[in-house]
Amino acid sequence: MKVCNNCGSRLSCGCQRRTAKDGKACCTGCVAAYNASIKPKQQTSTNIAPTNVTTKYKGPGMQI
Repeated sequence: MKVCNNCGSRLSCGCQRRTAKDGKACCTGCVAAYNASIKPKQQTSTNIAPTNVTTKYKGPGMQI
């Protein structure tokens, strides 16, 4: 028997169970409030250069 992740009530029948955005089980009365309380994950860009990086030129073709 599953339990609602929002209010903690037992979900005994399939008509009471709803799946939230994060895949967890919620009851029909709480699923909208639970989905609204989930914070979206922040997307990070992979093209951002790391901080505090310094480079020195060491001759032709050997820049590090």
